Amino acid sequence: MFHPVSINKRISCLLGWLLPALGVFAQTRETDSLQQRFVQYQLNAWQEKVFVHTNKTVYLVGEIAWFKVYNVDAYRHRPSTISGICYVELINKEQHSVLQAKLPMTAGCGYGSLMIPSSMPTGHYLLRAYTGWMKNFDPAFYFEQPLTIINTLKEPPPPPKPVPAAYSVRFFPEGGNLVEGLPSKIAFKVTNRRGEGVAAKGVLISQRRDTLAQFETLHAGMGSFLLEPRKGDEYNAVITVDDTVLVQRLPAVYTQGYTMTLAEAGSGRIAISVFTNTLEAGLVYLLVHTRQLLKTIQSNPVAAGKATFIIDKNSLGDGISHFTVFNSARQPVCERLYFKRPEEQLHIQASIDQPEYNTRKKATVSLQTEVKPGNPVDAGLSMAVFLLDSLQAPQYTDIASYLLLVSDLKGTIEDPGYYFENAGPDRAAAADLLMLTQGWRRFRWEDLLQGKHPYFEFAPEKEGAVINARITDRRTGLPVSNTMGWLSVPGLDFVLATATSGVNGELRFNVSNFYGHNEIIAQTNGRTDSLYRVDIGNGYSDKFSSTLLPDLSLLRQWKSLLEYRGINVQV
Repeated sequence: MFHPVSINKRISCLLGWLLPALGVFAQTRETDSLQQRFVQYQLNAWQEKVFVHTNKTVYLVGEIAWFKVYNVDAYRHRPSTISGICYVELINKEQHSVLQAKLPMTAGCGYGSLMIPSSMPTGHYLLRAYTGWMKNFDPAFYFEQPLTIINTLKEPPPPPKPVPAAYSVRFFPEGGNLVEGLPSKIAFKVTNRRGEGVAAKGVLISQRRDTLAQFETLHAGMGSFLLEPRKGDEYNAVITVDDTVLVQRLPAVYTQGYTMTLAEAGSGRIAISVFTNTLEAGLVYLLVHTRQLLKTIQSNPVAAGKATFIIDKNSLGDGISHFTVFNSARQPVCERLYFKRPEEQLHIQASIDQPEYNTRKKATVSLQTEVKPGNPVDAGLSMAVFLLDSLQAPQYTDIASYLLLVSDLKGTIEDPGYYFENAGPDRAAAADLLMLTQGWRRFRWEDLLQGKHPYFEFAPEKEGAVINARITDRRTGLPVSNTMGWLSVPGLDFVLATATSGVNGELRFNVSNFYGHNEIIAQTNGRTDSLYRVDIGNGYSDKFSSTLLPDLSLLRQWKSLLEYRGINVQV
């Protein structure tokens, strides 16, 4: 649910969150530097999330892709006013940007569209969106939505050559590592060549050919089994997928270290057990945070190689929480994720004014939003109306599953709505396997513990668009510092901006009221000739995630449907 807020209200909300965090820090800073460093790092590395709601996911050339952009802070998911500009791009398989747009945002929302030109070839593309501030972080944090574009004006591409089936399997010990003599839960994921999870069965055997465990996938190629590694033993998994047999060795087993297990403890509680065979274990610490909002930090002594922590689920935020175990030297030794399904979700009821409509008859749709039955609430919404057919599937990522799940995990999540649709033990087990196989965090513990302050190359575009440029000497090619630069936009809506170059010759022109396609003029001196050169920067990110786009194969049964839709687009 999104509520427009003023800048003053947004600042007060931010301060309202900072003060309690600093208060907790003040209470323990004499005894716990770990908590101090975590809170300080979080305050210095504010992050945003962008979500884009498109009107559909399959387009023909000549159509317009309409969308609405939501920009929220990455911690409480409230509308963010840090950035006033959103960058939207359409990326092809070769990671080249083929369409671009910059959108203004007000109170964390913006609207835009992309016209699909007739020259675009048929294929899968990736719509990605981000703010200028997000360019300081990993591009895997950018919003990404696969789109399919079909060009009915050109011959379809030849179908991709068939390739033999190929599968891979990866193992993920709970907490991070396998340690001799310590119990471990091992999650696994079996995927095909396209990275999609596939159903599989398998057995775990030792070097003596002893069968130690049998296992099978539960959902999306994911499953788990238990193991307590013994000294000197080696372990292999024999996995069967259709007619293919895979033999995969388990990760290395360490002679000393720590493991952890997380289990339901009843009465709305979670039990975290920490095991170690290290004699000098002493105290262990457990730090829990939800999207870098600190929830608790506890310490317990290790007795007989084990320490146990009990956490109340109500103390956790909705979505993904991180459980990190530290040894007595405050070094992270285990970590795992936990997913808390939101108990309260926004329910939308739609009703129409008539059961049937004639052609071109106006249809009135009424919406009611509520969290609990009979308790209506305000909500900022966007709605898409499109034809469901064999081309356009009904399901794709919604804002709730994106913010609470997809944006905080690594890699592609298959059918994220699956984990929100129904509550039950199977869904909870599948969600926990997802946490074990695709864990991720938005920071590095090494940087946090060393007290490193993050370096930000890009400033937030709070007041509107910023045009980056660079001054160099034509004769030497070297950057020129401490020199005034001028940028003007001629026309009825005249814009003039000035900036002074930095050490590397960089200029930042703030042109908050500059929209549309216009000519710009950049110079260093308006009265005399100059030996300096001004180069305008692109502004869009030149970094990409590891997302791969598959080849598109048009099915024969789509021919008549594509012809019909292609004619309608041209009309």
